[in-house]
Amino acid sequence: MGSLLVKNGTAIVNGVSVNTDVLIENGIISKIGCCLNGNGIKELDAGGLYVLPGLIDEHVHLREPGLTYKEDFGSGTSAAAAGGMTLVLDMPNTLPPTDSAERLIEKKEIVGRKSHVDYGLYGLVRDTSEVTEVIRMINSGCIGFKSYMGPTTGNIPAPSHGTLYTILNALSEADVPLVVHAEDDGLIKLFTEKANKSDILSHLNSRPYVCETFSVGELASLSEYTGAHVHVAHVSSAKTVKIIGWAKMNGIKLTGEVTPHHLFLGSKIYDTAGNLAKINPPIRSEEDGKALLNAVSNGIISTVASDHSPHTVEEKIGDSPPSGFPGLETELPLMLDAVNAGKLGLSDVVRLMSENVARLFGIYPQYGSLLPGARGNITIISLNSRAKINAEKFYSKAKYSPFDGMELKGKVVYTVVGGETVYDGEVHDDIIGEFVKGK
Repeated sequence: MGSLLVKNGTAIVNGVSVNTDVLIENGIISKIGCCLNGNGIKELDAGGLYVLPGLIDEHVHLREPGLTYKEDFGSGTSAAAAGGMTLVLDMPNTLPPTDSAERLIEKKEIVGRKSHVDYGLYGLVRDTSEVTEVIRMINSGCIGFKSYMGPTTGNIPAPSHGTLYTILNALSEADVPLVVHAEDDGLIKLFTEKANKSDILSHLNSRPYVCETFSVGELASLSEYTGAHVHVAHVSSAKTVKIIGWAKMNGIKLTGEVTPHHLFLGSKIYDTAGNLAKINPPIRSEEDGKALLNAVSNGIISTVASDHSPHTVEEKIGDSPPSGFPGLETELPLMLDAVNAGKLGLSDVVRLMSENVARLFGIYPQYGSLLPGARGNITIISLNSRAKINAEKFYSKAKYSPFDGMELKGKVVYTVVGGETVYDGEVHDDIIGEFVKGK
């Protein structure tokens, strides 16, 4: 754990911009205030820059174990550091999937030696899940659980309604959230059969918005009945926003996450990027993106995450391209560009990508804040600098992006994890992050 005095920055504290210093001692924020003296502690001059609580990406696929030719924890967390992320929460659809306490512990032992930022691990809820194993995974430190209601990498069967109800009852009692990829398997199969396989938009046609809204409607009912917190991953449709808004008004613990690609791209991207932009759920209309952006700004959608889901370029341009693309190194610059365009405030970015995430997983204020006693994780950004996205220079193994070549205003300058500067224009891969347990 490191010690660092961040001087002369403009910090976002409780949603307010404050000109202040931040002192980190032995990995923990000890003081925040003007004109602090570090008594010889290493100083970082943040003059002209914004100091944010360490940003958290709640939705990454770092592909380890089993799929490390696509990505591994070393390359993936290097990408995270370069993207301003101080904590990543890794999904369980690896090979083998993280569906037991033993596999969770084994995964932690494998990846913990190479994670350059802090990390948490999801457990999987699948068709064969049982309450006893779910409780064992909670006791072993999993940050939360993930379930897939439709086809996904790893070919994991969706849980039945009975299994989902039983597990949600247990998660409600434990106060642990279930994050769900909400696209109905049966409807996807139906529309896939109808889709024109030769059309570049066939993937979009095979997963219309009703696949998502149907699944989210069921989840809202189960959340209301069990009292469990269900968090809908990568919301893609304006129709889904209405369901989540209705749930919020009625006190149901149904919340939503959105990705930058669903916010800022429209389906026209398929004309230029083709299958490099193929992802689940698909990128929809510009009108959907506008509705999602409105939902982010008004609080109906509570978090933003990358859904970093890398594959090799060869896979993406092949005959059967998988869904997914890297996002860890583009998500924050895209959000900062939106701030500069007046679409969001910088305090919104902190709320959506730090504080709300930490609250969702029960780790606030140790994470997601700049309060004394919090982990010394800080993201330092410039709103004035311009940079062009260059996928060839990604730290991720997946060196492509539908955003490649886009010039954005706003960039990451420093990423600090536990008082150690892991990124300052380059990643310092000798720094190793900590495992973050759930509740």
